[in-house]
Amino acid sequence: MNDNILDNWNSISCASQELGDAFYFFDEARFCSNYHEMLGEFARFYPRVEIAYSYKTNYTPYICKLVDRLGGRAEVVSEMELELARRVGVDFGKVIYNGPCKSYSSLDAAARAGVLINLDNLEDIKKLEIICAQTEMPTVQVAFRCNFGEIDGQSSRFGFDVGGEEFEKALKIISKNKRLDLVGLHCHYPNRQPSTYKTRALKVVALANRIFSNPPKFINLGGGFMSHMPADLANKMGVVPASFCDYAQIIGNELIRHYGDKDDLPTLIVEPGTALVADTLNFVCQVTSTRYVGERLIAVVSGSIFNISPTARSSNLPVTLVCNPQNLRDSELVFDVAGYTCIESDFLSRNVRGNPMVGDFLVYSNVGSYSVVMKPPFILPSVPIVMCGKNGLEVIKQGEDFDYIFEKFKF
Repeated sequence: MNDNILDNWNSISCASQELGDAFYFFDEARFCSNYHEMLGEFARFYPRVEIAYSYKTNYTPYICKLVDRLGGRAEVVSEMELELARRVGVDFGKVIYNGPCKSYSSLDAAARAGVLINLDNLEDIKKLEIICAQTEMPTVQVAFRCNFGEIDGQSSRFGFDVGGEEFEKALKIISKNKRLDLVGLHCHYPNRQPSTYKTRALKVVALANRIFSNPPKFINLGGGFMSHMPADLANKMGVVPASFCDYAQIIGNELIRHYGDKDDLPTLIVEPGTALVADTLNFVCQVTSTRYVGERLIAVVSGSIFNISPTARSSNLPVTLVCNPQNLRDSELVFDVAGYTCIESDFLSRNVRGNPMVGDFLVYSNVGSYSVVMKPPFILPSVPIVMCGKNGLEVIKQGEDFDYIFEKFKF
């Protein structure tokens, strides 16, 4: 089996006999290409840059381990993800701990292990004060997650309001605690257009100039970068596509303008998730039945909208109908693709062109972002994830089953 598994019906059918009638296919080469391209583009415009992969976007352990092999950091937002980083062998000195709800036990473990902790609120600081007072440990590196109010029409609920009293209180606490080392600033907003990153960079640099006597060790501008996507998908989503170069040039130019003459340049950290993984995962499902409702042709498949969209709303993701060559087709039709659930709105696609028949397959691309991690165990368990290994297909996540779903329930 090779990388052309998704190109023809026979290879997909062969795989489905082993995996079932629905599965995800991970493209490792494309992920590596995305990683190297992003890192390379940022390095063109700024000499010190590191990528911290957003685990929450797709925390498949194989992908997390791949990032570590590529030299990237791990960006985690929960105790579960912190443990995942440990299990896949990440040096905790390469972990960044974000998130608005950090448990005491996870902060204790992170502080002891040398994790860079991004402070989201005063409770984070209070917990760390207790931890530092009760235990012997090295200095804990911390950074502020900064909230600058509205940026280019978007606001955020996360981080310290840098113009508020809580931020000033946090600064005083850290300045008096020799065990807490403030090494950087973090800023993330939901805006995806490159122009908004200039505003972020300007605000972070201005704040750094106010609270640091020397340039900070880290400036972290978060994630939200667009992935590679076909032009028609961008049009359907109502976005103007942006390249990694677009982001890198805007951010890099601003940082060089402010720090270019400094010997101790801050390290720029970016936290991509979607940008790296979205176009590396495909979802394969099989046509199980077809029907007409009035004049509308509907193909029912062995997948659901929950397999491809974290919001259960379809933007008509790129899809290819892979036909069984033994079935004769009369003409091209227009059809909708419906999922296996009992939800009326469970449509994966509308107005697809082709002539679907039972046994055909549909291959959805650009489904790597938030699909695997947000798929609920609704009606059916989740499906396997596979990739091309040295000796054929390699399963990197087993399909879930009844026992997996109901193991923790009391019967």
